[in-house]
Amino acid sequence: MRRTTRRIAVAGAISLVAGFFTAVPGASANESTVQGYLALQTGNENFVTLLDANGTPVNPEVKQTLTEGKGCELESDSVPPGTGAELLRFSSADPASPGPGLKDGSIGVRESDTATGTSCAAVDAPGESLVLTIGEDAAKDGLSLIATSVSLDIARKQDAVVTATTMLGGQTTGTYTLPECGDGADCGPDSGVNDHVRWTISDSSDNVVFDTLTLTATAGSFSLSGGADGVVSSSEITGYEGASVFELVDALGCGDTATFEASSEVPSSSWKRLDNLSTDCAAYLYTTESGNESGPYAHFGITSDFDSDAQAVWKVEFVYSGKTPTPLFAFDETPGELAPIEYFEPLGECNPDDVTIDGPQDGWSPTADADYGFGNLDVEGGNVVGFACLLDTDTSNVKGTKTVTFTAYVYGDAGMRF
Repeated sequence: MRRTTRRIAVAGAISLVAGFFTAVPGASANESTVQGYLALQTGNENFVTLLDANGTPVNPEVKQTLTEGKGCELESDSVPPGTGAELLRFSSADPASPGPGLKDGSIGVRESDTATGTSCAAVDAPGESLVLTIGEDAAKDGLSLIATSVSLDIARKQDAVVTATTMLGGQTTGTYTLPECGDGADCGPDSGVNDHVRWTISDSSDNVVFDTLTLTATAGSFSLSGGADGVVSSSEITGYEGASVFELVDALGCGDTATFEASSEVPSSSWKRLDNLSTDCAAYLYTTESGNESGPYAHFGITSDFDSDAQAVWKVEFVYSGKTPTPLFAFDETPGELAPIEYFEPLGECNPDDVTIDGPQDGWSPTADADYGFGNLDVEGGNVVGFACLLDTDTSNVKGTKTVTFTAYVYGDAGMRF
């Protein structure tokens, strides 16, 4: 879908933000850098541990334990008991299945309530699937954490072929196939670490993110492990070399607020995400920056078009001189990248009958014939795929330093600048 940024309407816009002049490097903060890890370790004991960006346990006393229950049922609890550390949720794709199983440090799908032997710990073709979902308890320090990559310890039998599907908010974000046998694992009978391979899915640079990973056997049989048979190759995290590891990044979910790094021209800026306009919410990766590049600016970028129904309230404080400036605005032409300066136009005020500081009124949605605000239109279909309007302007003068705070409503995958 080809997009164009077009102002739908604007009210009372005459002056520019304190003069677009010399480019000066700005302060920036990239919120999609790695924030932590989930490490699955199996063997004599089976744990899932939340690690920080340095590979250190966030809370050394709290772990999610995995134990072998009746009929090899995988049972999950926390240490100490009652701390509720569900960091990683295990299930099977077939709701009629008895669910995931655990035996001798290997995780698979049980085929009956009284399964014994390898059927407890294998995912078999055709079509059995093991589903791994990041639990709510993986969030730390107020962050919403989702995965950008995973490095798995996989045991392969009978020339196993494994496919992986990554999903975020119920929508597929990527599909992957484990390379053919012969490169690493011997794929034959059980032979300890020799039938294991480390499989890395996605990486932190490709903008593929997920909260759910589905592993499916399309041929042969496989098990998920975390070093139970030894280290096939290192996860590169000290103390967790044999573990299966999820690489976690911060994301913005509905109700979350992103706070920008301050700069001299932009003392404060925050992006509060509202519920989606008409669809279910899915967390997204984002970047923020502020500073002075041909004039003072703040930019919020969503790194993909994944959640195009997202809404937010954005509050930005600017230092200025002279007359009170009018905010200038532009949607990103490329996801996550600040639009060129010539794309910016004055931002029209909201209609309070439609949009307030709490978001849109019930039943409202932006239309191409709106007589206020700023719209991003799909040229081919004429649909509004982004919309923004100004909610409030507040000025202050403290000891000769003049500041103005703009509050705006934003709909869609948009980046903004004032």
